[in-house]
Amino acid sequence: GTVLLKNNGMLPLKPTDIVVGMGTQQYDLNNEPDYDVCGSFPDSMILGGLGSGRVNTNEVVSYYDGMIFAAKMGKIKHYSAITSAEQASVANKAIYFISRLSSETADNHISSYYLTDKEKSEILALAEVLGSENIAVILNAGGVMDTTWLIEQNIGSIVCAYYGGEMAGSSLASILTGEVNPSGKTVDTWAVSYDSYPCVAVGETQNNNISAYTEDIYTGYRYFETFDPEYKTVNYEFGFGLSYTEFDISLESVTEGENGKVFVNVNVTNIGECSGKEVVQVYIKAPSDIIDNPSKELVGFAKTSLLDAGESETLCISFDIDDMADFDDVGRIAKDTWVIQAGEYEIFVGNSVRNAGKKGVAHTIFVSENKSVSEKLSSIETLLLERLRGDGSFEQLNEYNATHTKVNGYGSTVIQAENFSSGDKNAILKSLYQGAIGGLCVAGKDTSATVSYDLHIEKAGRYNIGFALSSCEDQTDVIDVYVNGELCDITVNTEKSYDVSSGMWHKCKYYSAEGYYVDLPAGDVTLTFTVNTEKIHAFDFFTLYRDFVSAESETVIEAENAFSQSKFGHFPGGMATGRSTRSGNTYSFKINAETSGLYYISLNASNVTAASANAASVSANGVTADERISLKRTAYGGWGGLSYGSSYMFINNMANPLEYYMNDSNSDDYMFTST
Repeated sequence: GTVLLKNNGMLPLKPTDIVVGMGTQQYDLNNEPDYDVCGSFPDSMILGGLGSGRVNTNEVVSYYDGMIFAAKMGKIKHYSAITSAEQASVANKAIYFISRLSSETADNHISSYYLTDKEKSEILALAEVLGSENIAVILNAGGVMDTTWLIEQNIGSIVCAYYGGEMAGSSLASILTGEVNPSGKTVDTWAVSYDSYPCVAVGETQNNNISAYTEDIYTGYRYFETFDPEYKTVNYEFGFGLSYTEFDISLESVTEGENGKVFVNVNVTNIGECSGKEVVQVYIKAPSDIIDNPSKELVGFAKTSLLDAGESETLCISFDIDDMADFDDVGRIAKDTWVIQAGEYEIFVGNSVRNAGKKGVAHTIFVSENKSVSEKLSSIETLLLERLRGDGSFEQLNEYNATHTKVNGYGSTVIQAENFSSGDKNAILKSLYQGAIGGLCVAGKDTSATVSYDLHIEKAGRYNIGFALSSCEDQTDVIDVYVNGELCDITVNTEKSYDVSSGMWHKCKYYSAEGYYVDLPAGDVTLTFTVNTEKIHAFDFFTLYRDFVSAESETVIEAENAFSQSKFGHFPGGMATGRSTRSGNTYSFKINAETSGLYYISLNASNVTAASANAASVSANGVTADERISLKRTAYGGWGGLSYGSSYMFINNMANPLEYYMNDSNSDDYMFTST
C-alpha cells in the first residue's frame, strides 16, 4: 500500500486548496517499458514492474485523472497540471511526481536511486514560488530512493506510492485528500545514503551472475537494527508509515499455548482526531550464544479495523514457537537442522522495527536446552567464502584446502578448480552463475595464477586430462601442467567460448585431446597448473580419465570423456551432452574392460520430452545391445533434473569403442557394473 513517509501538515489536502501537479509522470502515456533499462527514468507513471510484476489493463486511472476527479467531487478546490514552476503561482500547494522503473532479474542502476538534476531543479523552483513546506513529492517506484535531499530541502510531504496498478490514480487521490487515511508500512529500510547499505560492496549484477551477499542473515532491517541501533544511518526504518491520526499501542498479555504457539494480545487506541488504521508488529530477539541472530526479527503483524477517534481494538497476533528456530548450517548444535538454542527470547511490540521495544521488553520466553525442531535436511554447499557475524567480524566459511583428492583408477575423476590445496595471490576465486551453471572458478586479471592439487592416485598409469575453460577469443598455450614439479609436454589451446558484449565470461568449453596425457604414479601426487588468466577468464574444473572399466566395482565415465561427440554444454559441476532438439546425437568412448562379460550400463541423463522407452541405444564394437535405454521425463524445459536409464551389454576384455545414440536428451555420466 501507499506509505506516508513525511508530513509536516501539508497533507491531507483541504477543500479550499488549489493544487498544481508537475511532471509527465502523473500521466499514463501508454509507453511500453524498456526491458533493457531497469531503473531508468520513464516519462510516464508506472503501473507495475517488469516481468511477473507487469500489469495488463483495459482502462487506467492516472494520477492526473484521480486528482481531476477529486476536484470535481469537491475534495479540493481545483487541480491543474503545469509544465513550469512559474505556473504554480495560481496555487497554494503543489504535487511533484517522480517515477522509476524496476524489474525482476536485473538490478537498478545506482543513478536511479538519486534524484536527477532536472528533478532537483524543478522542485527547488516550485519551492521558490510556493515554499518547500507546501510541496508533496510522490515516489512512483518499486524500491528505495534517496530521501535525504528531500528532507534537507524541508519538503512538506513525501509519499511512496509504489506501483498502484490500473486504479493508482483513484487510490493516490483518496489518500492525498484524506478520504482514506494512509496505513501502509515500508517493506525496506530507507537509508540516509546509498553507501549505508552493506550490499553496496557486492556491486551490480550483470547477466544474472551470482552475487555474494556476505552480510548473510543481516540483510535489510536486520543489519541496521543490529549494527546501527541508534538509526543514525536510517531515514525511515522497516515497518514505518505515518498516518493522519495517532495511536497508542499497549501490551495486554502474552500466552504460551500448549499447541506450540505464542499468543500476543495488543490493545490499540486511536488517540488522534480522525479515523484510521494501524499495523502492529511483533519482533523477537533470539540469543546469539551459539548461533548468531539479529537484534530483532519480525515474527508476526496485524492491522486493526478502521478505528474512529477514541476507539480501541485488541489484536491477537500469534506465531509458532518453531518460528524462533535457526538453521544450523555448520553444525554448532545439529548440522543441517532447524534448531532452537537455549536462552532468553525477548518479545517486542510496536508499529515499526525501531519503535518496537520503546516501552521495554514485552515478554521473555525461556528455553532451557538446545533442541532440534526438524529432521536433518540435505546439505547445501554455500558459495560464500565468508559471512558477517553479530560482533562485526567475518566468519570464514569455505577453506578450499582439500587434503588428498582420490583419483579413481577406473573411469573419470572430476576435480573442481576451487579445491586447490595451495595457490598464489593471483588465484582468485569467483562465483559462477548462468542458468544451470553454479559454483566457483579460479579467475584472475592480466596475469597468471598458479594452483596446486594434492591427489591420491589409486592406480599408476597414463591419464587423459581435460579442462573446462572460458575465453573471449582463440588462445594458444594457456596452461602449463606440472606433475610433482616437473613440466609436462602438454600445449592447451582454447577456442572462443563467449562474446565480450554478452558478459558471459563464465561460459566454458571443455578441452581435451589425444596429446593431453599425464603419467601419474600410484600414491600421493601434486598436480600444479599455471593458468594464464590474462587469456582465460574462468577455470571451472578439470578431469582425469583412465579408460579402464573395473570387473569388480562400479566405474563412472563422464560425458566429456567421449573421444567422438556431437555437442557439449556446460552444466553444474561439469559438462553434459548438449540437447539439439533432434534425435541421433552420437557419442563414442574408448574403454578397456579388464574381463569379458555382461555389463550393466546405467545412463544418468535429463529428459525434457515425454518419457521414452527408446531414449538411447548402446553398441560395442558395432554390436548393438538388444535392450534400449528408457528415461523418465525429468523437466519441462532447460536442463531439467537427472534420471537413470539402464541396459545390459556384453563387452570383451579389449579396447572397445563404445557408442550410444541419444534422442533429444542431456547426459551427464555413465556407470558400468559387471554382472
